[in-house]
Amino acid sequence: MINIMKQNSSCNSRRHFLSQNALGISSLGLASLLRADGVLGAPAKPSLVPIEYDLLPKCPHHPPQAKAMISIFTGGGPSHLDLFDRKPILDKYAGEQFPGSDIKYDNAGQATSVVLPTPWKFSRCGQSGMEVNAELLPH
Repeated sequence: MINIMKQNSSCNSRRHFLSQNALGISSLGLASLLRADGVLGAPAKPSLVPIEYDLLPKCPHHPPQAKAMISIFTGGGPSHLDLFDRKPILDKYAGEQFPGSDIKYDNAGQATSVVLPTPWKFSRCGQSGMEVNAELLPH
């Protein structure tokens, strides 16, 4: 019983309070000193003027120079994998079962786990020599 009273009395001492809260008290003192010296800025005051957001068209920074525009929408068109991303390793394993016995395959809709390469041929095009599907992009 005496130990509990002694423990509680030590928690209420000024020395215990100052040692536990030294950083908090010192930061308050530092903020007060910096504000007195003018180093610490005052908090920003909110503007009382309402900001108006209009959606009216504005003049562009530069005058328009375009004479025409090409817009391409390929809903259901070939993906970038079929056009620009050749995977030669798929040709090597074409028709084989996908490796990995610990992988579960979702064969919904009679899908198979056979490796299928791209059915189109790629060729090097342009100055960069990048491999592009020339059958789907003939020009």
